[in-house]
Amino acid sequence: MLAPHVGRLIDTRSHRLMRRALRQITRRRHNADVTVHADRRLALLAIAKFAAIGALLGLVLGVGFAVEGKATMWVAILLVPLGLALVCGATLGSVSAVSWSLLPGRMTYSLEDGLLTARRGQWIRKQVPVERIADLDFDQQIEWTHLVFFGWVRASPIPSLRLTLTATADKWDPSNSASIGLPSILISGRRQRQAVLELRGALGLPIGHD
Repeated sequence: MLAPHVGRLIDTRSHRLMRRALRQITRRRHNADVTVHADRRLALLAIAKFAAIGALLGLVLGVGFAVEGKATMWVAILLVPLGLALVCGATLGSVSAVSWSLLPGRMTYSLEDGLLTARRGQWIRKQVPVERIADLDFDQQIEWTHLVFFGWVRASPIPSLRLTLTATADKWDPSNSASIGLPSILISGRRQRQAVLELRGALGLPIGHD
């Protein structure tokens, strides 16, 4: 009575092992060294971001001064916003630009030796074996304008690569089918879209992923 059930169980397990082996062979065949570099020039946009914030605050203050009669209209509309824009851009903007340049601006994602590695400079922040990667994509697709005009209240929209992991032989492994994120990288626009295509192509993942 147990023989047919045992036979089906063995066939099922053999089929799973065969599919896993074929998937690993396919990935090794497609696997190639790929390195995604951050665009550190985008860090300068932090100055523009805080200058824009300062200009908006200056406009609000300037209108208030004009209404109260503390300043003429042209001073309120022009000089106050311009002054606050220069101050905010030179102070808060410069500090943020240095932070962006040193942190996400020094990040690289490299695919080599069977590992997807996130490095900040020469410091390895995270490594994931390629055979564990079932899917990958950025948590957000941005343009350079997002770095200037978004994230005024919350954190700036700097993207991070998200990975979906395959299941392991241990069904209790908490990383089974988990989604993990790599440290944020300063990248945007066409360069960001190209990075996803190169990584997915090297891993043998579908290119037409949305």
